[in-house]
Amino acid sequence: MLIHENIMMRAHLEIVDEYRELAEEFGIGIELGDFCNVEILADREEYDRRQRIWKEILPIIGLKRTLHGPFRGLVPHSTNSSLRRSSRELIIQGLETAEDLGCSTVVVHSAVDEKNDGPEELKRMTDDFLPFLESLLDRFEPSIVLENIHDRDTRFLKGIADQLNHPRLGFCMDVGHMSAFGEISFAEWYETFAGRILHNHWHDNDGSRDAHRAVGSGSISWQEITGLREKFAPQSSVALEIASGEAIRRSLKTLDRFITTPVNN
Repeated sequence: MLIHENIMMRAHLEIVDEYRELAEEFGIGIELGDFCNVEILADREEYDRRQRIWKEILPIIGLKRTLHGPFRGLVPHSTNSSLRRSSRELIIQGLETAEDLGCSTVVVHSAVDEKNDGPEELKRMTDDFLPFLESLLDRFEPSIVLENIHDRDTRFLKGIADQLNHPRLGFCMDVGHMSAFGEISFAEWYETFAGRILHNHWHDNDGSRDAHRAVGSGSISWQEITGLREKFAPQSSVALEIASGEAIRRSLKTLDRFITTPVNN
């Protein structure tokens, strides 16, 4: 039987009552989703309100917590100096929030897409991003996990892994993104980052788009995915990036059939 204690769901204040019900029923932790929204980070009054409420709620819930950092429109390795600067300021704000709310881990997007994944551009982005990333690890306590987004393969993230071996730098394997955007096997993703995978994002789709459906409702083989996690990242945590409580329940039921190694954080 799957041990749910350290599995998480993505949640924000609008569904906090539903999350608390699921937490009580299954003992699942939380990945805070409010602060990945750059509009909320830019609205100081709204940001303070959400941070204050979560500060009150989280100690009561008392479960494992991670935070998804801001991402929409952010390119921290952009050649546009204004965009690069504003992107980095928002990422820093996300880490400050995570530290203040006692989150163990912050998810940061790779910001790679098919338009900028030529060899020379990937090298430029890596060289530009590494010093910033290292400064974040020196400054903040939470672990940072880099997540594959539109990455067609492992090249950019592997370039980071090869050059920066820090105990609090890891990788987040987003299986739904691998299915929708990747051009290599799930096995190659997991094997490439074996020993450095701290976190996973699990959700389903049919391979044509990033749908964030319940686990077991798309074309992804969850027997394969759970087997890869157990082989290459048995201590990694898992966040279910799925919208509804009912879909979370169905996902946990599906995963119960396959996972034998407890999911840790």
